[in-house]
Amino acid sequence: MGRPKLLLPWRGRTIITDVVERARAAASHVVVVTGHDSSATVRELTGHDIHIVHNSNYADGEMISSVKTGIAALPPACEAFFLVLGDQPGIAAETFERIIAAWRGAAAGAATMIVSPRWNNCRGHPVLISAAGIDEILALPADATLKTFVARHAAGSIEVEVEDPAILADVDTPEQYRRLTEMQTETGSLSCPTEVIAAD
Repeated sequence: MGRPKLLLPWRGRTIITDVVERARAAASHVVVVTGHDSSATVRELTGHDIHIVHNSNYADGEMISSVKTGIAALPPACEAFFLVLGDQPGIAAETFERIIAAWRGAAAGAATMIVSPRWNNCRGHPVLISAAGIDEILALPADATLKTFVARHAAGSIEVEVEDPAILADVDTPEQYRRLTEMQTETGSLSCPTEVIAAD
């Protein structure tokens, strides 16, 4: 991007503030895992009711190292957690609600349950994962990805249809940011570095 993408403006606030506030409205506890330019992210989120942890291995550890850092900081009573991308603003409250409802309806008796949202025939984020999978994720080797865990538990995974294009719209390039702001202008709202782990 050439500049800190999480601090780019979006709907009158920064991208990371939008992501965190939406996650906090959906979950009882939010962990923000910082990586590059950690101090700027921390300053931006001062005053929010969240837990911030730093992934010191962010430069070499790939995304799985941030996931591990985040879930290791979750409270012991956590039943399930959302994996929320820090550069994916605009997720609708109803999307979080539908994912939680699907997990609660299907997770009884299941050792591990993964619930993903789906829009326009594409799977996106946030993803809800049962806390029963935490130890297994933490034990993944450094060269693994979260897809390694998801593939092992395909039988315990479900997808939920949502009316929310924001589940597919993250910001990695200036062009993606331009499209995101254009979608915001056209629709009024959007109803895959830093990660947000929200525990329910």
